Amino acid sequence: MDENASRMSKTILDSIPAGISVYHSDRDIKHVVPIAENKYLVELLNLPEEDLYARRDDVIFELVHPDERELVKDSWRELTHHPEIKENITLYRVINKGEWKWYQAVVSAVEQPDGSYYIYNVYTDAREQKRQEQEYRGAMQNLLQANPNARCAYRLNLTKNLCTDFHGASEFVEKLIDAETVDELLDKIRKVMLDEDSLAWFNENISREKLIERFEKGEKQISLLYRRLTENGVPLWVKTFYHIIQNPGNKDVEVIGYTLDVDHDYKEDKILTRIAEKYYDSFGLIDARTGDIQYYFGHDELDSFDRLKVIDKLNRYGSYTYSKTVRTRKKQINFSYLDELCQQIIFAQLDITEEQLREDENRLLKRKSERDALTGIFNREAGEDRIKEALEEGRKGTLFIFDLDDFKHVNDTYGHHVGDLVLRRFADFIDGQFRESDVVFRLGGDEFSVFAVNMLEKQEISKKAGDIVNHVKYIRIEDYPGIRVAISAGAVVNKNGNLSYQDMYKMADRQLYIAKQKGKDTYSIGSDS
Repeated sequence: MDENASRMSKTILDSIPAGISVYHSDRDIKHVVPIAENKYLVELLNLPEEDLYARRDDVIFELVHPDERELVKDSWRELTHHPEIKENITLYRVINKGEWKWYQAVVSAVEQPDGSYYIYNVYTDAREQKRQEQEYRGAMQNLLQANPNARCAYRLNLTKNLCTDFHGASEFVEKLIDAETVDELLDKIRKVMLDEDSLAWFNENISREKLIERFEKGEKQISLLYRRLTENGVPLWVKTFYHIIQNPGNKDVEVIGYTLDVDHDYKEDKILTRIAEKYYDSFGLIDARTGDIQYYFGHDELDSFDRLKVIDKLNRYGSYTYSKTVRTRKKQINFSYLDELCQQIIFAQLDITEEQLREDENRLLKRKSERDALTGIFNREAGEDRIKEALEEGRKGTLFIFDLDDFKHVNDTYGHHVGDLVLRRFADFIDGQFRESDVVFRLGGDEFSVFAVNMLEKQEISKKAGDIVNHVKYIRIEDYPGIRVAISAGAVVNKNGNLSYQDMYKMADRQLYIAKQKGKDTYSIGSDS
């Protein structure tokens, strides 16, 4: 190269904002002579310009770290022996102020008429890139260390279809994954490791091309749950994680993958899920400090809950259960501590809609069976049962019996349909005269009874009976203004609690007879003392 051409070349090279050098070499890279470099290279390498030109042949490669010298020569030779290769990218260390520092060189070769070559190098500082690459290379070991249950870990170059690093947990797995290409590895997995169900899914979803396609669409984390066959042909549930990344050096799409043995956890999860499906909507574990669900099994999400209220109830009672309606379904949620020290709460959510409907239906049927069909108050059987239960529990009170005076006359004069109307009006009236805790029921025909709980003083009993006898006269029957309702009443107070229901009934009935003998429209009261 003459002086003018060299000067022009130098001017052009200095205008490019990257470290550039040009070497003249034979085809086998045995005789190498520096031809040109730009100012950025001198600044990048921190070498005096004359130092570069003082070096000839192999002495040039003394700038390169001994471990990478043959790598650099091989990279150059690949270009001179294979013209179809347009450039190589090589990462290596170069001496810089007495220290070995990483640089990346993009190299191309141009053949001359005499069979020699100009070797063009474009250098960039690769220290950050090398740091990233070292982290990248250590990622697989870190994955294995972080996941002690890993069956194997590996790195695959999807772009170049190459298998690189492998780490297997058993000789069987090591032998299996001993493949040169990604396609060969996936083919081995299909033939040896998958049962029929998993094979069909694997063929549909996993291939080198499909993984690249998923990466290009933005997917960088893929997890696969499937059954693989062990050396003995036993199916084992495993989970494979693919981290799809781009190599910071050559920009190839690569996969760092590892496979975990999840057989026990998967089967346990299946068992618990089946239990949840059969007996619960869902159950799991809650972090009491945050309310976050740590473990979950089932098919229906846990609805929102008051975390502080649950904790308060657990601290006071040890367990807590409540019901609520969630999207028209009735849910029962149970809470209890798994570990109070670690603040972990077990929850179980149960759909009780059908149970609630059955209970409501049974309650309705029971109500119908307990109610008098005509008046709607308790019938005789239900009323007497409730009085007997109250007496067995030690409750005291007064039993009233009311009889409508001359009711036969109403039926004979106006008809039974009017008589039924009178009975309903009186039932409503008498029910309104007593408390909800009292037992109001129809004995049958035109007789009614009430057990007034804790009504024990004769003065109070007399006032109640008198008010009822007097106020019943105000009952009016529409369309029948001539009907006047009157009653007679008998009552007995079980003040000492020593009377049975049968005793009370007989005594109250006796008092009713006395009232009738007095001329009706009055009352009479007796006592157990």
